[in-house]
Amino acid sequence: MSILKKFKLGADVENQGDVLGGRSLIDAGVYPGKLKMVYLTESDGGAHGAVVELLLDNGHTHQETLWFTNREGQPYYLDKQGAKKALPGYTTLNEIAIIATGNEAEFSELDTEEKVVKVYDYLSQKEVPKEVDVLVQLLDVPMLWGITRTKEFKQQKNDDDQYVLTDEIREFNSIGKVFSEEGFTKTELFEEKEEPEFIELWKNKNTGHVIDKTVGVQPKAATKSASKPSGKNLLGKKK
Repeated sequence: MSILKKFKLGADVENQGDVLGGRSLIDAGVYPGKLKMVYLTESDGGAHGAVVELLLDNGHTHQETLWFTNREGQPYYLDKQGAKKALPGYTTLNEIAIIATGNEAEFSELDTEEKVVKVYDYLSQKEVPKEVDVLVQLLDVPMLWGITRTKEFKQQKNDDDQYVLTDEIREFNSIGKVFSEEGFTKTELFEEKEEPEFIELWKNKNTGHVIDKTVGVQPKAATKSASKPSGKNLLGKKK
């Protein structure tokens, strides 16, 4: 049985449908590329995540940690009305799983196998071999990737051990949407659409666009340097 079974969403949790919403940067857009590998990770706080590694056809590599549970191990959050909603990371991973397996398996049904891979270690500041649980059905799968680009202020801890916004800006890419090689979304595969439709809407909204989270935001000066990283995830923030 898959070790992910315990993270399966219940019938009372709403999953996200089609919503317009790395180490080096690329412009936002849809790119063909291969899903090289996905392996599981866990934060110091107890949140579960999956590290997704992509190799796009243009030679760009992208690595991103998608957190699919909170610290309590729940793959959902409660909205303002108290309804359960799937975490964004879970939604993306579920889309990847369904598209990559040809609609045969959801994320919680995927098989894992322990393999030794190179994982970045923040203490030694280099990649080190580590045994992790790899999702074996998500190895070397060609897909289309909707990549976004975001601009925001960096965070740093102050003297009260609270994260505050600094005046230093960072930009980063994220997986915003996932499509099959033919351009279908998970929803369109479920509905057995004859032609993909949402991909053009996503392109029109996001291609070349930068999500600017600095507009109207006043950063606060950090009062001390960030402490030496310890047990942080690949995005540099504790969960």
